[in-house]
Amino acid sequence: MSPSDRVPLDLTGGAWLGDLERHHLACALSDLYGHPRHLVKETNLFFSTDTVLTLLPYSPVLVLTRAPVGIASSFARSRLWKRWRYGERYAQVAITAHSARWRSEFELLLPQDDPEEPIALGRLIAVNALLLARALAGRDCTMVSYEQHVKDPTATLARIAARLDVALPVSPRPRPTTPEAADATFATNGHKNELVAGLDRRTAELVSEHANATLIRAAQTLDPQVTAAAAGSVR
Repeated sequence: MSPSDRVPLDLTGGAWLGDLERHHLACALSDLYGHPRHLVKETNLFFSTDTVLTLLPYSPVLVLTRAPVGIASSFARSRLWKRWRYGERYAQVAITAHSARWRSEFELLLPQDDPEEPIALGRLIAVNALLLARALAGRDCTMVSYEQHVKDPTATLARIAARLDVALPVSPRPRPTTPEAADATFATNGHKNELVAGLDRRTAELVSEHANATLIRAAQTLDPQVTAAAAGSVR
């Protein structure tokens, strides 16, 4: 069921699970739906999205979006493409797109051509959005924009709290941090008040161009509502 599996398990087809697998799932779901409530967060499940959402049929869903150039900026700033071995990740996701289960819808979207980083990243961003939109078709979800959060964090957090039906905690007074600490890969203590993409023009154009081209190609094989929802989250 892991995203690293080239062909993730399809639970909707009555897939067989052994006793150990069933026990693990029962314990995990008991934890997720118990008290206090748990939050499940993942950046890009790709072809495991269907499986995960099947396991969580009653959970509220928040779709956190960010402009492709913003994602690419974070990758460039922290050298994430090499640190997280995303060249291998692209190859693995492309293999899955060409497998029997997915090729009719996704084969055209992820060519196995060893593209340079900004091209591959643009494609992956669009495919991730398409898979999420496809898996969420007919299911209630709330879209939350990173850019909107930077512009108005108070209103954005209030909207999230209302969707999850939880009380919004009182924000502590921000502690001073160094620019390096606030902008670290996993930092949660930064307070941004402006949107700046640290990319050269060519990289920014390649990421946006190939994200948009992937969405356009998707119109040939995917439901129009799915492509429209994905396009709305990739701006």
